Amino acid sequence: MEKRGWWTLVWIMLAACEQGPAGPSGTPGLQGSSGPAGVAGPQGPPGPSGVQGPSGPSGTTGSQGPAGPAGPSGQVGPAGPIGPKGDPGPTGPPGWGTYCGATTATTGNLGGGYAAAKALCVSACGDPAARMCTTIDGVMNAQNRIIPPGPVGGGWVASGWYEPLTSINDCDHWGSSAPLTWAIVWGTYAQREQCSSSWPVLCCK
Repeated sequence: MEKRGWWTLVWIMLAACEQGPAGPSGTPGLQGSSGPAGVAGPQGPPGPSGVQGPSGPSGTTGSQGPAGPAGPSGQVGPAGPIGPKGDPGPTGPPGWGTYCGATTATTGNLGGGYAAAKALCVSACGDPAARMCTTIDGVMNAQNRIIPPGPVGGGWVASGWYEPLTSINDCDHWGSSAPLTWAIVWGTYAQREQCSSSWPVLCCK
């Protein structure tokens, strides 16, 4: 009896330990506080481009910049038509000199050639434009009767002529008084005279 009673007691205790059905859920408790933020994840790939929006309004015009360098010159254009004829100009001086004076008598050696002849005439006429008369001056003035006869018998004039047979050479360019050299003396006409003779120099301007 004692052994059967012990097993009975064990059985009763095991039956008392069996779990019954679950009861209804209780009301939820209050939410706890948020935990710390996690580490940021890697950046994702870019998304597709959106549709382009409309153009904005034009801005105000800026100030004008400095002028650029000049470009190369263009080609010369065609010549224009001939303009109307202008008024005639004033009458020019004659194409020959007019008599203005004479030097004292001298041989054909003037001591410095044609330049010396001009210097003597500048002094005789008191004009820097004065010079020794030429045979052309004598002819043209005689034709136009605008030259006085000058000194009695005439005076030396330049001819620029060289004649080897007669040795007429303006007294070897007015640098010689040798008796066998010759030059032209103008009186009422041209005549040959030896350079050793003395005549005034006729001056024109």
